[in-house]
Amino acid sequence: MSAWSEWKNVQYIQQFAGSYKWPGVYRLRTIGSDNNSSPFPIGRLFGIDKCGLLSIGESVNVARRLKEFNDACVGKVGKHPAGEKRFLFQILNAPRKDFTIQFSARRTKDKTEARKQQGILQLRYFRKHGELPPLNSNFGGVW
Repeated sequence: MSAWSEWKNVQYIQQFAGSYKWPGVYRLRTIGSDNNSSPFPIGRLFGIDKCGLLSIGESVNVARRLKEFNDACVGKVGKHPAGEKRFLFQILNAPRKDFTIQFSARRTKDKTEARKQQGILQLRYFRKHGELPPLNSNFGGVW
């Protein structure tokens, strides 16, 4: 399995899409809107997530999945529950302009490996924080 990619703004996924058309796991996080900020800490059941993780996901095509997330975040008909949650939050609350959502991805050999890695990452997060990242609604992965 490869190393994690550097963090990039998810709103620019189209620019990077050609580099992420493979199976893998991905993470979404929040940082300040100036892109030089540290991740936003998120209060969790067992303390604070200083990494600001919003979601841990997997896909057979990471670029396509991140585009679905981004489309759902801006209200386009989407297939990504985390993006739809983010859009709903934006509608119910005043839209925040002080943060940016970034992604980092890691290539896997296939969808099965991606699901397994997602499950491992989510379990580690759950053990540390007492709950899943805020935009994950259930455990993925293969147990």
